[in-house]
Amino acid sequence: MNKNEILDINDMDYMGETIKLGGKKRILLYGMGGMAVLAKAHGSVMKSFEVMDNMAKGITLEDLDALVTLVYAGLCDMDEEITEAEIRKMITFRNMHKILTVLTRCFVESLPETKDEVSSATEKKN
Repeated sequence: MNKNEILDINDMDYMGETIKLGGKKRILLYGMGGMAVLAKAHGSVMKSFEVMDNMAKGITLEDLDALVTLVYAGLCDMDEEITEAEIRKMITFRNMHKILTVLTRCFVESLPETKDEVSSATEKKN
């Protein structure tokens, strides 16, 4: 990208994942508020990804609070009224693996693009 080219931020927007949780459609998106929640909870955003990755190998009882925090962080930017207590009531043993799959996809899509991805997208447009 040259210095005179205008970067269209709208083309880069990831709009999250629509999920149905607690009988309501919700948008799961890790925005700045959610990233701050994750950094505070785990020490860094990337540490949160490690927590998610470990959960994918098997969720333990110790992981349950972390899972609630991960879901809260993904929902809080689009729903400022939601609480961790509400989320705790919505997660069941039956749906937690599906939730974790969507969380992981959403988290990865929310991360900044690498220089290679930006270059590739620019080349495709030209």
